[in-house]
Formats: sequence, structure tokens, C-alpha cells
Amino acid sequence: MSKRIGLFLVFFWQFCALAAGNGFEYRGLMLDCSRHFWPKEFLMKQIDAMAMLRMNKLHLHLTDAGGWRLEIKAFPRLTSHAAWRTEENWTRWWTQGDRRYCTAETEGAYGGFYTQDDIAEIVEYASERGIDIVPEIEMPGHSEEVLFAYPELSCTGEAYGCSDFCIGNEATFDFVERVLDEVLRLFPSKLIHIGGDEAGRQKWAICPRCQERMKAENLQTTAELQAWFTRRVGKYLESKGRRLMGWDEILEGIDGDAPDYIVMAWRGTERAVEAAQRGFDVVLTPSPQYYLDYYQDAPPTQPLAMGDYSPLEQVWAFSSQVEWLSEQPFSGKILGVQGNLWTEMIATPEHAEMMIYPRLMAIAEVGLGRSLDDFSQNSDEISPNSDENFPNSDKNFADFRRRAIDFCDTLRNLGYSPFDLRSEVGQRREFSQPAQHEAVGKPVRYLQPFFEKYRGNGETTLTDGLQGGWSYNDGRWQGFIRRERLDVVVDMQRSVPLRDIAVSFLQFTGPEIYAPAEFIVSVSDDGEHFSELLRQLFEVDLSNYYTIRILTWKGSSKGRFVRVQARSGAHGGWIFTDEIVINSALR
Repeated sequence: MSKRIGLFLVFFWQFCALAAGNGFEYRGLMLDCSRHFWPKEFLMKQIDAMAMLRMNKLHLHLTDAGGWRLEIKAFPRLTSHAAWRTEENWTRWWTQGDRRYCTAETEGAYGGFYTQDDIAEIVEYASERGIDIVPEIEMPGHSEEVLFAYPELSCTGEAYGCSDFCIGNEATFDFVERVLDEVLRLFPSKLIHIGGDEAGRQKWAICPRCQERMKAENLQTTAELQAWFTRRVGKYLESKGRRLMGWDEILEGIDGDAPDYIVMAWRGTERAVEAAQRGFDVVLTPSPQYYLDYYQDAPPTQPLAMGDYSPLEQVWAFSSQVEWLSEQPFSGKILGVQGNLWTEMIATPEHAEMMIYPRLMAIAEVGLGRSLDDFSQNSDEISPNSDENFPNSDKNFADFRRRAIDFCDTLRNLGYSPFDLRSEVGQRREFSQPAQHEAVGKPVRYLQPFFEKYRGNGETTLTDGLQGGWSYNDGRWQGFIRRERLDVVVDMQRSVPLRDIAVSFLQFTGPEIYAPAEFIVSVSDDGEHFSELLRQLFEVDLSNYYTIRILTWKGSSKGRFVRVQARSGAHGGWIFTDEIVINSALR
């Protein structure tokens, strides 16, 4: 690219950033650099695409168990040791390996880090395009790599076996503040993200120093201890003219007035409402809608993904929730939106870009409060977030999809690797076609209870004629985890001929959902004494990451009550099913 063209693009992007000023003040993308390290050239390439989408915040997840990715001169072991692990494949390293760290010279070492010169270059490049780099330094949890490099900061004093900083140790705060001092010199962002999510807290409950801290500060729970830690770090950042951000777990353990934090609400809209009502500023980044590491198409057709199913239409449709939030009394506390790309399963630039685009375009339009196409018109005549201009208020997904295809074509011509919307498979066929069978509407007796969080439609789920889609969270799958898992009796309400019984089971090993190791079908006339029709044992293929397996009995029998049982193997985990299909004629 010639220098003249490069300068033109910089001015163009700066103009776009100014033109986008009417939307939410925070319009972001998070890239997880810890689980897989992304070269600075890749980050700059995504900054260019973000500028095309008028986004203004790039949140870099720089530290986590997967590796520390930022040069800190005061603590050189963070990059000489904690930036490298013994296995590139995160899944093998995390679930099958020994989760060991190493040095760059170790054979097979995987990792990397950004030098301080790299960060200066990235920050300047982003600034020229109207984008602020928001660094995330995880604390107090998700810190296994730090505690390997500096074990004296853990509750146990050992290099492995602890993920949380010891809050009772003053050396922890010396470390945190010295690290933050260098972070603040590198990143001019007003916002500094400290994570704060998923701290284990178990070691704090038995650590003498943490218990002493709790007693001294009159804290009753480990959640309050974490809140005390967060408040102390927040005050330190405030003294430096910065502002603390964190995932919505930072709400826990806080009573009274809300500190001046920004909460990233990732565990649903209800967390955003809670935070805003309590006086916190909020960035919306809900799972699954804005989690870009989730499947965007039929899982059997896609590379492995970490989470659930979140196609472009679902990301786009979340704008109706944002519109509702914008109409509430606390709407002024909603600062914006962000998409998150966690990279446990994403190891290549091509895969990362496929997951980001075009779903990020739907998030960008919500952040802008209007269609990106409106910028080709007279944007001065368009008011921000008004009812007539709020994106997708006309619910015309077909038009958005057409524009998204055009955007992907543009990206592809520029050397990106977006998802191919033209070849999208879409939702599972059975999801949109109600099942027709003779057990529809028949009562079900649960001999083992379903798990309330995955209740589906409650006691009608297994005979309501509605079959599940690709997502185990779609309200149609029912989950079982207690004792022997699935054990139910369908009352056909009269004795009927039985020829065909079929039950679908989901296997998704990421969240530990497995197909049954044992499947039993029995029949009864009185509902108490059952005759077994089928008993099957299976070796569950744990390497099959995602599948939907249909188990069937076919034969000739008769009865009023049909009992279906599905049990887990030695691996345990969940059993998920959606419908018990019973017919009197073979199909």
C-alpha cells in the first residue's frame, strides 16, 4: 500500500469514527490472546475491519491460564516462563495434559507475547482509526500462569494447583500495582479491565492469611473478600485517572453504593438490568448472542467451537432486547455493546475471522443505533437510537442478511476469511417441523427429575411435539444430571399397539453432555409392573465432540405405559433429550 493511500485511509477512518458519534459510546470487540497468541499484524488487520464497521473499542484479553501475553519489565518471568506452555492445542493441554508451562527454548513450546514496542505500535495504529485499545489483566482468578512464574503470590506457595491470587498477602498488591503501572504507561485507555470472573475462592476459605484479612476487614464470605480486592484495585486505578471494568461477577459481594465500575454483563440480560438498577454503568456482551466462539451454523458442518449455537440471525435479533433496555428508566447506564471471541478452540487466523465476520456486523449496527448503510446517506438527518431508526426495528432480517453477504464479499476481496453465508445450512430441520406421533400431549411421570435450569417446557417437554435444535439452551432440550439420569413413564391413557419408539439424545462434550451408555425401553399395563422390550449398552465415543443420536426400538407389543431410561457411563455428565416419539405403525 502506498503511503498516500495509507494516509487517505487514516483520514477516512477518522471521519467514519466522527460520523458514528451518535451511537452508543462503547462499540467493541474482545479478542482472547491468551489461549492462542495472535501476532500484531493480525490485530492490526482486525482493527481495519473494525474501522469499516465504525467500532471504537478493541478489548484485548492478554492474560489467563493459557499464557501471559504482555511484556512487563518489572516481572520478566511473566514472559520468559508464563508466556509459554507445553502444548499448542489448548484442548489437549487443558483437558488431557498436565497443564504445564515452560520456556521458549523447551521442545514443542507454544506461546508468545507482545513487547512494549509492539503495544505502542498497535495502540498508535488503532488510535489513527478511532479505536481505543482496552487491556485486560485477569485478577484475582484465572491466574495460573502468574502463580507458576511467581508461586509466592498463591495461597499455597506452590507453582501449580492454584488459580487465584492470595488476597491476604500484601505482596499480591505490590505485584498488581507494579504491573498496572506499566500497563497504564502502555495503554492510554481510560478503561482498564481486570476480569474478575470465575474466581475459584476455595483456597481463600482455608488460607490463614486470607482468613486473617477477612477478620481484619470484617468480611463474612469469600465473595466479600473478592469484592474488597476489586474495590482496592479500583481505587488504585482511580488514583491514576483510570476506571475499572470487569465481568459481571464483580457485582458479587458488594453492598451499598455502587463503585464507579463498568460491568460487562455476559450472563444474560438480567445481569445487565441488575447492574444498571444498582447504579453501575454496563456494557452488554451476552452469552450466547454475542459470544463469537459459539457455532454459527449446524455444528456437524463446522470446525470445533467452545460453546453453544449462535447463528447470525440470533445475534441480529438481540437488537430487540437492546431496544427494550434503551427504553427503561436506567437506559443511561447502558454504555454499549461488545462481541467476544474466546479462542480455546480457535488456533488459526482464518478460523478466527470466520467466527468474527459477519456476526460482528450485527453487533456494530446495534452499537451505532442504525444501519451501516445509513452512512452512505445524509447521516446528519438520522437521530441516534430513535424508534424509527433503531437497527432491525422493522425486523427485516432478510435485508440485513443480504447486506452481510455483500460485506463478506468486500472482506474476502481484502484478504479476510469470513463465514460463507451463501452456504449456510441453518437450524436443525426437526426444530421447525413439529413431530407427529401418538404420544403427543400424553402425560409424563418423572421417576428421576429433570434439572431445573434445563427444564425445557417442564413436564410437557418430552411429549409436546417440539424437537430440539442445535442449541442445548433452546428451551426444547431437557437435561438430566441426578442419579441414574433419564427415567420417565409416558401414559398413553389406554392400551395401544406399539411398533416404533424413538428418542433423540444430544452429545456435546464441551459442556459434558453425552449420549447414553445404556438405553432401556419397557412397557406396562398398570404403570407398576414393566416388561423390558429393549436394553442396549454402548461404548460412548468421547472423541465425537458434537452429534445427535437417535435410539430406537422397533417390534410388536402392546401396553398403556411406556418407560424410557437412559443412563450415563463411568464418565458421568449430562443426558439431554427432547422428545419421546411413539407410534403404533413402523416408520
